[in-house]
Amino acid sequence: QVKEYSELEPQEAKASDRATGLLKYNWGNICMHYFSVDFLEAQKNFMEDRALHVAKKQIDTKDGSVAGIKLEAFIFDTFPQAKKVSLFEVVRKDEFAPVKNAPGTSENDTPDTARKLVLAKHMKWVEDCGGTILEDPEGVVEGVEVSPLISLDGEDLMSYCHGKTFKAGATIPESGSGRKERKAGGFPVLPALLALAGGAAALLLGPLKKAR
Repeated sequence: QVKEYSELEPQEAKASDRATGLLKYNWGNICMHYFSVDFLEAQKNFMEDRALHVAKKQIDTKDGSVAGIKLEAFIFDTFPQAKKVSLFEVVRKDEFAPVKNAPGTSENDTPDTARKLVLAKHMKWVEDCGGTILEDPEGVVEGVEVSPLISLDGEDLMSYCHGKTFKAGATIPESGSGRKERKAGGFPVLPALLALAGGAAALLLGPLKKAR
């Protein structure tokens, strides 16, 4: 079962597990789910008849922001109906870079913060393969971008990066490098799913859900 964070009392949200000392709710759902079609079709009546979540939020109107109530339903409400649910646990900074707000309006969910996480992750890939990243003299850009046509999860980068130096903000392979990009169709499915998950919500760690 996934609990909607807005429905948790502050004391419950901060509660810890006595056995482990960790937060009782130490996972967050990043909303990357894999369902069978049969399971989803079987949930139609359940979703239509179930009680809705009540969320009290500020709502933008033509006359400005007003206090309002939203009635919501979530796809993860179906999890308790599944015979099997598997979790895939990932590290937040590696797989979770949400974009929900405009640039400069938040510290963790804007295009700027998502780009920073992607560039930092790709920089680690390059450095792990023996490459070097030069710092931006003005300190504006950190990291590099690796084309998804040559790698989705840091694989097969040795020949592109080992012993080479790149400027911060560069795209690998650099234009004019003469290196051919691999066709995307040759990639395995799992890294592709994880790459997509990076663009999608977690508190500490985000499980990928599979229900059927």
